[in-house]
Amino acid sequence: MTEGASNTRGFIALAQLVSMVVGTVHSGAFVASRPRPGIIALAACAIVIAVLTLYGIRVLEADREVATDLARRDARGARDERDLEHAVQTRTAELDEAQRILQRMWWLGQQITARAQLAAP
Repeated sequence: MTEGASNTRGFIALAQLVSMVVGTVHSGAFVASRPRPGIIALAACAIVIAVLTLYGIRVLEADREVATDLARRDARGARDERDLEHAVQTRTAELDEAQRILQRMWWLGQQITARAQLAAP
């Protein structure tokens, strides 16, 4: 996550908090000047909604960070798996070449032994 994105989210959270506080103070002043049960309930609902909204934003940010981290780890795992598969293929090719050379050497040894036995009186 970049520092710019973190600063932007911090600014947004601060702006939300300030607007919630201003709204609460304004609602409190309005309710104090006209104490009616409906207005008090409306102000209480507005406060609860603001708090739940802030909480929801925090939960979504946390989920996004977890998803980003998981995607990063998944990409790293895929890269490691690809590197390991390449290493296995390279090593298998080297072993196949070594086996081919050993088989050729064995065959040449058999040929030398056969010729030596024919040449021996």
